[in-house]
Order: sequence, then structure tokens, then C-alpha cells
Amino acid sequence: MVAAGAFVVAGSAVAQRPTAVRITTDNDAYLFWLPPWDRTDHEYTSGVRGTIEYDGRARLLPLGLLRPACAGAAKCATHSYSLGQELYTGDPPPSPGVSPPRYPSRRTNAGWLYVEAAERDSAPRAVIDLSVRVGVVGPPALGRPMQEFFHLIGPKYPLPADWSNQLPFEPGFIATVARRRVVASAGTPGEAGVSLTMRESASLGTILTGASAGFVASGTVPLGSERASRRLPRLALSADATGSGVLRDEFLDGTFFRASPRLDKEPFYAEGGASIELRWPKVRVGYRAARTGRRYRLQGAPFSYGTLTAEWRPGR
Repeated sequence: MVAAGAFVVAGSAVAQRPTAVRITTDNDAYLFWLPPWDRTDHEYTSGVRGTIEYDGRARLLPLGLLRPACAGAAKCATHSYSLGQELYTGDPPPSPGVSPPRYPSRRTNAGWLYVEAAERDSAPRAVIDLSVRVGVVGPPALGRPMQEFFHLIGPKYPLPADWSNQLPFEPGFIATVARRRVVASAGTPGEAGVSLTMRESASLGTILTGASAGFVASGTVPLGSERASRRLPRLALSADATGSGVLRDEFLDGTFFRASPRLDKEPFYAEGGASIELRWPKVRVGYRAARTGRRYRLQGAPFSYGTLTAEWRPGR
């Protein structure tokens, strides 16, 4: 149902050439410095998202009052359509040769399968993102088959958790407004230089309601001479820190319309990360390692995960 909706939503832009195609995947298996059997495979254990981006405004998001001053610029706005999935799991059952986790997870398994329509409006030193996600949790979110598929590929990882214990089916949505502002910079943006960016966001929905604020410190350097710049990438490094306040989190508070298990969540938590990215004119590949603070009272310790990103920009 959700996958079919993605093609319907994107259909209006089928005649327009995309400016970017992006795939992002999160997983606690991407903590490559740990042996496979020591990667926890619980809490927020997996996420994957595919995005197609186009120039111009999103017809599905007529939120003109939130647009910045550059609204009349020719290429000031882009819009995108995404299909994504997130998995949240408790501890896997005991298996031979695998030690029980030092800090057990109390989560109920949950999958979230969604489509997203988004618009990005850019001014010289500020960006506003508007997005709406609509999807389903429960068995139709395909959490169990997705996790079992990847564990067949990597048999050394802990076995999948018992997906007979998961949040029940219901639809859900999230509407989000986010802003990023460059507060200090030196050098040439996107070429070689450093910058400090502040970011804020607010979300409202049955899946998530809350707000966050934080900063990103980043630097970019070319790896080679100007003549070799189309063959050698630019190297971008960044560090980020974010604090979040949460009024509702479906994966901790339980389903909105139906009775389901819930945890006593923490109203505030922090997340920090470090990223590295290689940027060619048409291709970008990156990795980020993140550590997130405790999300609920019975959570024994913070948890970590990694993110891999690949982007192709055919119009560049």
C-alpha cells in the first residue's frame, strides 16, 4: 500500500529530470570497529531510505508562509519524494557463542514503513525543510522479513528477535519543519572552508511529536590541484550535537489508536555524531557514526549506530 503510494506521489514529476538520487541506510552493524558478535542489534537497529529530488517547489506542500526571502530565485527551491523504513527491536533470543547484552533492551519490536513528500527552500545562509511522512507500523511495515533477510546475508550477527511481539498495525504520520542557519564561516562554501551551522526542527504527528536544536561544525578541503578536481574528490568532515525534547514517540509510547506495550520515556535526550564524506561533481559517498542518549528510563546505556550515504547528481 505504502510502496504503491510512493509511485503515485512521484508520478507527477515523472517527466522532469531528477537533480539527485540518494540512498541512506542506518544500522548498528555499521560500527565497524567492533566484532560482529558485539554489535547489539537492538534499540534503533536499522533504517533505509531512498530519495529522488527535483528542482522547483513541491505542489503537495503549499506552505508559502514558511518560505524564506529567496522565494523568487530561479533555483532556490527543490522538492523530493522518498520511500523509507525504520526498525526498532529488543534483544535477540540467546544463541550459541553469543554473549547476552550487558545492557538489555526493553523495547517492543516495531517497524515503520513510510512515504515522504518534502520541499527545501534555500537562502544564501539559511535552509528551510518542510516534509510530511505517511505510513504504517505493525506487520504491514515488513519489519520481520527485512531483518531476517539481512541476517541471512550476515549469519555471524545475532539472530533476529521474536517478531511475534511487535506493535500492532495502524497508520501514522509526521509533519516536520526544520531550519539550518550558517552562523559563522570562512573560505568558499562547498569548495574549501569551515563553517558553524545551527539547526532547529519541530515535528507533529502520531508517530513523533517534539522539537530539537543543535549545531554542526564542518570543514571541506580539496584532495588535489584544481586541474585534478574533477577526478579527485573534496573531503568534508563534520561533528554535530543535538538536544531533543519529545512529547510523543510511537515506538516508546505505543500505538496511538490501539492498546500496546509502552515504556516510560525520557522527555529529553542528546545525540552526537562525526561524519566523513567524499564529494565529486556528480557523486557523494559518506559515513556517520552517532551516539544517542538514553531514550527511556529502563534503558541501561546510550546506544550507537552508523549511517552510510550514497548520492548521484545527474544534472551536475
